[in-house]
Amino acid sequence: MRAIVFASFLAVVALTGKLAARASGDAVAVPAMLIAAASPLFVNALQLWAHVPATASVTVAMLGALAAMNGRARAPAVAMLLLGCMVAAALRGDSAVFALAVAAVVVMSGLRTRSISRVWIGISALVLSLVGVAAGRMFTTRITGASAAPLPSGTEASADSWIAGRWNGFMQTFLGDVSLGDGSFVLVVAGVTLSATAVLMWLRRQDDLASALLFAAAAVWIVRIVAFPAQLATGLIGAWPVVLLALARPRSRWSKDDLRLAAMVGIGSVGIVLTQYDVGGGANWGGRFLTPAIPALAVLVGGSITARVGSKPQAGRATIPAVGTLVVVLCAAPWILDMRVRQYNPDLVEKLEHVDDAVPIMTSALHVPRKDWASYPSRRWLLVPDGALGADRARDLLDRAAVDTVVFYLIPPDVAEAVAGRSLKNVEVRAGLLAEPVVVDGLR
Repeated sequence: MRAIVFASFLAVVALTGKLAARASGDAVAVPAMLIAAASPLFVNALQLWAHVPATASVTVAMLGALAAMNGRARAPAVAMLLLGCMVAAALRGDSAVFALAVAAVVVMSGLRTRSISRVWIGISALVLSLVGVAAGRMFTTRITGASAAPLPSGTEASADSWIAGRWNGFMQTFLGDVSLGDGSFVLVVAGVTLSATAVLMWLRRQDDLASALLFAAAAVWIVRIVAFPAQLATGLIGAWPVVLLALARPRSRWSKDDLRLAAMVGIGSVGIVLTQYDVGGGANWGGRFLTPAIPALAVLVGGSITARVGSKPQAGRATIPAVGTLVVVLCAAPWILDMRVRQYNPDLVEKLEHVDDAVPIMTSALHVPRKDWASYPSRRWLLVPDGALGADRARDLLDRAAVDTVVFYLIPPDVAEAVAGRSLKNVEVRAGLLAEPVVVDGLR
């Protein structure tokens, strides 16, 4: 499975180069590939199996869409669009949103140019995307029986209202964890203010000022990551500040296909905000629900950097070194710092120092087995759905496996007590979950 995922990662990087060459020219292909390779896409390729193949499918659909919208739509381009949308929609919900966004842009292009054939191609892509969603759900239900099981903790509504949930998810997906009680919040406000001002300047065609503000905003995000490494970079901007440079070029230097890619990203991002969980992608890295947008964003960023560097006399040869430097500073540095925090959880290790490796860790938080994998790689993790049914199933499994000792971590106290068959005293609870590992023995 890991080989398939990593092969998909390499395919996405190559497809990003093709996408860049088609949208912005051959000079942007290599910079875009470098930027995509050092993005959250790489981290997801190491940890999450479905995100990267789904992103590959969306990128194929984008390539087909651009080809279909330029001149007469040929059969290979239409096939790439239709199959890419259907497969992407079948693999994941977030990639389904972006598949629908790609199809919607094709429809709008057809309406704008009064091309009936293009409109029908876009509508066909929309229909096949919905077919893919239905097929994916049917396959998942048949294989896992997921529809009969309760939703795990964290996927249910947790905010006070739908609007509050959209805001919480937006913050988590785009910015990441924001703590109000320390200097990190000041840096977040500074980064957001610089970015918003830069967008305003860009809209007013003050391009040089906009570029300078965007570079400053990216630098602020780097400072935040260095100064507060314990706060996980769960947002796309927090984990990949180079994305801010997508607007660091004059609008006159944007091709028609650049604008189409931007429309696909914009529509898809709005769809994600409207449909995602209240907690966004949770504690996973880099706004994972926006992973399908990374190739298109890499193309836009690569185009901006190439336009800026290439606009200077005798600077064409400096494009790749400039991109390489930005990749290291704005892409690799956040990844290295964030993974350093994730790969070792000292609280977990200290708590379990004298507990045998055979003792399983029970949790209701979907991200924990992935996030804390290097703290105890030999541990067995048991993911327990919230509620009485999850507790009963977990207890039955422990009884059949003759397990005498278990560790509860980030699990609702009532579920832990139901499994343990006793009350748990003096335990810290945050957001309805046990905030630290609790070792319970004598289960049999």
